[in-house]
Amino acid sequence: MKTLLIKVLIFILPFSCAYPVLEYRLSQMEHSIQEKRAYLEAQLDEIEVLSTGSSHGNALNPAFFSHKGFTLSNPAQDLYYDTRLVEKYLDRMPKLKLVILPISPFSYEYQQDRSDTWVSGASYFIFWGIPPQHWDTLFHIQFFSFTAMYGWKAVLEYLGNGFVDTSRPEMDASGWRHTSRGNMRDTPEERERAEQHVRGQESVLRVDAIPANVALLSELIQKCQSRGIQVALITTPVFHTYSDYLNPGRVARWLETTEMISNQYNVPYFNYLNDDRFDSNDFYNRDHLNVRGVEKFSKIINEEIIQTYIPSISEGA
Repeated sequence: MKTLLIKVLIFILPFSCAYPVLEYRLSQMEHSIQEKRAYLEAQLDEIEVLSTGSSHGNALNPAFFSHKGFTLSNPAQDLYYDTRLVEKYLDRMPKLKLVILPISPFSYEYQQDRSDTWVSGASYFIFWGIPPQHWDTLFHIQFFSFTAMYGWKAVLEYLGNGFVDTSRPEMDASGWRHTSRGNMRDTPEERERAEQHVRGQESVLRVDAIPANVALLSELIQKCQSRGIQVALITTPVFHTYSDYLNPGRVARWLETTEMISNQYNVPYFNYLNDDRFDSNDFYNRDHLNVRGVEKFSKIINEEIIQTYIPSISEGA
């Protein structure tokens, strides 16, 4: 037994020595959230228009805004992180005039750390200093280990690439992630995949999350308004193969809740979900705009919200 124990110790010794080195190398890699934070903090005193959102929020490219803009959108980001990120910097943005909050059909019933995307919350804790919405999430090792946060599959790829994430999309200084130039194809196969995609999204949604998300959104709106900052709610365009399979009851709750918030706080809401100005040439998948679609949509937002709806911005006030 003693001999076996010695052999086991000899076997695991190299791994126990290598693990701290691996953690250190991973900690030195630049994460996309680190990159976005660095860009944001270098421009805090210049930004006039700030947008947030999940991957749908990447439909707004500030390059096509008439005033200095920045997007805080991140894949799978929920309303908790939307609001916490904006609140973190409100008092450090002296020129901020408008906050654009994308509200997707799943926004009110989605909480990131109560879904299969919860692990990405570790990056907000590590790189932004923002704790998860539910404190019990902190018991997961991903919040304290880079290896666990990235996952072994990704870590092995980083090892092979010299600790460089070659799959990370290019990011502009405005926080906008470069997206695909591909086009959608409306086929029977696509409709089948779209239905599966929507059902998969809906599987992590919970009606009992609505009150907490409404409270978060209401709190942020009031904080912005108390500082003279306008808030606009928007819903980004999707291809019909996505919207066709949305649950009618969930859509009704989403629209009713958004209308209630819009009326209660006197904030405008612009619903572009099924906007007929967009077709298959504007999407690279069923719920994300391609490069052409992003340019078109960003110009629409600039004209219909930034310049037209809020005249104080276009006048430079």
